[in-house]
Amino acid sequence: MPERIARNCRKPCLLRLALPVPELNLQAWQTPPMWVRDLDAALREPFGGKRGDREAAELLQRMLDAGLSKYEPDPLAALDQAMRSAP
Repeated sequence: MPERIARNCRKPCLLRLALPVPELNLQAWQTPPMWVRDLDAALREPFGGKRGDREAAELLQRMLDAGLSKYEPDPLAALDQAMRSAP
């Protein structure tokens, strides 16, 4: 059991190191848009939660509306570029 707990605790940390989004200036515990699984549920979360689920969901919604992937390496720059090229 302790090994399983340790493995489950390491996984988010390893993902965080493997898939950083430095352009968003997130804290280690905050959710990047690529981690949002249930967009509707996350959009119902209150603003200012510790993990930032609502904020990540709003950014993801903007990205998807602009035709971008949730895995954009620089979401803000990609959104900016999409807005500039929109008719």
